[in-house]
Amino acid sequence: MATEIGTVTVLIGTATAVSTDGSIRHLQVGDKVFQNDLISTGADGAVEIHFADGSVMDLGRSSNALLDSEVFDPTTPMADAQDEALVDDVDLIQQAILEGADPTQIAEATAAGAGPEAGSEGTREPFYNQFNAPETRPDNGFETTGISFDFFDPEPTLGLLNTGDDAIFPPVNGDDPDVTPPNTPPQAASSNAITCEDTLLTFQLADFRYSDADGDTVQFIRIDSLPLDGQLFFNGIAVIEPGLEISAEDIENGLLTFMPEENASGRDEYGDDTTTGNMKTDYASFEFSVSDGTDWSPSSSTMTIDVTPVADAPELSVSSKEPRTVTINTYNVTDTAGTYTVLAFAAGVDPDAPDASPVDISIRGGTFAPGFGVSGATFGGANQGNPDEIGFDFNLGASEHLVVKFENDVTTVDVSFAWKHGYNYNSVTGSGAIEGETAVISFYMDGVLIESIEHAGGTDRVDGPFTFQPSSGVPFNEIRFSAKGEGDDYLINSITYTEWVDSGDEITVEAGDSVFLSISAALTDTDGSESITKIVVSNIPSGFVLTDGTNTFTATDDLNEIDVKDWDLSLLSLQVPGNAVYETTEFQLTVSATSEESLADSLDPSEVCGSLTATTEIPLTITVTALPPILLEGTRQADTLIGSEANEIIYGGAGNDIMTGGGGRDVFVWKSGDASAMRPASDTITDFNNGQADVLDISDLLQGEEAGNLTDYIRIEQVGDDVVLNLSPNGDGAEFQTITLQGTSLGDLGVGHFDPATQQAEIINSLLSQGQIQVDQS
Repeated sequence: MATEIGTVTVLIGTATAVSTDGSIRHLQVGDKVFQNDLISTGADGAVEIHFADGSVMDLGRSSNALLDSEVFDPTTPMADAQDEALVDDVDLIQQAILEGADPTQIAEATAAGAGPEAGSEGTREPFYNQFNAPETRPDNGFETTGISFDFFDPEPTLGLLNTGDDAIFPPVNGDDPDVTPPNTPPQAASSNAITCEDTLLTFQLADFRYSDADGDTVQFIRIDSLPLDGQLFFNGIAVIEPGLEISAEDIENGLLTFMPEENASGRDEYGDDTTTGNMKTDYASFEFSVSDGTDWSPSSSTMTIDVTPVADAPELSVSSKEPRTVTINTYNVTDTAGTYTVLAFAAGVDPDAPDASPVDISIRGGTFAPGFGVSGATFGGANQGNPDEIGFDFNLGASEHLVVKFENDVTTVDVSFAWKHGYNYNSVTGSGAIEGETAVISFYMDGVLIESIEHAGGTDRVDGPFTFQPSSGVPFNEIRFSAKGEGDDYLINSITYTEWVDSGDEITVEAGDSVFLSISAALTDTDGSESITKIVVSNIPSGFVLTDGTNTFTATDDLNEIDVKDWDLSLLSLQVPGNAVYETTEFQLTVSATSEESLADSLDPSEVCGSLTATTEIPLTITVTALPPILLEGTRQADTLIGSEANEIIYGGAGNDIMTGGGGRDVFVWKSGDASAMRPASDTITDFNNGQADVLDISDLLQGEEAGNLTDYIRIEQVGDDVVLNLSPNGDGAEFQTITLQGTSLGDLGVGHFDPATQQAEIINSLLSQGQIQVDQS
């Protein structure tokens, strides 16, 4: 039989007791509980049990407790309260007798009265009702079936009415400090945290939302599941299993962190809520529970993590290529240090086969028809050629091959043949047909055939050069020579080609020439959230032309940049005008590439934790060397000299000359002896262009000039629409050389603010400092 250990003294809602035999009892106030009973309370239930030793157990809602020996041990010796009370009563009675009192008069009457005594009713004696019938136990018809209906929790609005009787309703509030109200577990709530792309998220306790009816604060967080994307860390160590319980203090100290995968992001603006992950509405999520230190929340809730994208600067490279002409002939065909490789393969051998083994390259010297080919004889058919030629083996039905591989891309080759004649010796068509020996030229790019063409006939000496290229004009990096069929054989006299080689960081181009550029831009973040939106070449000097063969841009003073994202970036050419510079000059261009996040137009600036666009810039320095000027020289008579668009030196000589410089920078020169007092000269320049840095060089004409006496040699005045320079070659006041700048004003020369009557020195010095006049001065 189970041992009785306590009594239910307070009941709110419903509570049950499960005995060790499995039977279930619905408890009521006053019910006994027994050793090893399992006590359970409902969602709105609570129970208070007083044990035999006077201790009390409170059990809150939705809780369980096993009344085992750890809760209450009936075998533990304890003082008997009644015995102690009895001892106290005996001591009181003995003390009363010693003091002369009669215990029968002062003691409380018994339930049956004060005892027998005389009276009109006589003596009262106890009455005993004897039960003499035999005891029997029915053995059929009285089977125990148990309770046939279910108990249900009462409606939340129902409850017990407290009548104020503390015997039935003991105090459960602060009025009785020995009674603790049942704890209400906290409730976890949906939560969200936000970080930036490639940025560690450090959780704070406030990130975990919850509610608690008792007003308790959260003491612990439990990680109930792990995110599928990114990684949780506790104190720097990856969390790899759910169930980790973390104190509120550790969270506040920043020990719980999360790191998204590189370049990944996820926010509501992506609009894809099918799952979590990169470019989804929620990047990651995990389940968590909260504890107030007594109870855990009855169910988990979800922490979602958003990752705001941040643009990554794209990769960008700019290279320049410059042309280099290479010729392969009998002197260097076997070299291995150049930018080409020549290989020979016997007939029937596929040069692409993994086990293809090359044979020797044949070389035939001399001056009559030197050339190179494939060593080894071919057999069968008519008119077999020399064993050192590129021939066709009739028995095998295959040709020998001479393969030339180029280190850099090539667009055309110029080929000269040797020992290739114009008569057909094919045994099928017969001799005399004018087809001639036929070479097959095949173009490849990275081992893939582009096209094959044929070239027939020749003089049996050296023929060519002939220019060959694919009909599509695409570049190639390999060319193969073979013989078409029976009777075809020949040598290669030379192969000349122009390759474009990387010029590195130093880009130098001559005025009037072009420099080839190659721009490459690629995303750093390749997960699909970014795109390259523009590739810009800027700071292009005025007059320079940028083209890819299809698109063309000419820079001006007002517009010097162009977006080339949609151009063919491998075929860019920067064309420098011939009159771009008058001396070697460096130009600083800029190439930039910009990447942009797909959410750039969707996010409010306040929500952005980094830039949604990123740009990589590369400076591009181009050194332009000036073309040597063209000399345009007159006679000792009156001449009319007209220049071109190029830079020129124009020397009229003696006589009254009319000179027109044209475009470019023109230097007009006068020499000693061109004029004299006996033969004064008057020359006219029709288009002196200050903007193109035209120059008047009178350094040889003037004799003895110095910085302090130039006004003795030069007098400048405005005459109508022209500027006139009156020169005294000897500085003695005798002016016998005049130079008229037709249609030019002092203002055009930048000296219009000076008064020629009083400020000759200022005008002359200004023109000297601007480089418009050149003199010898110490």
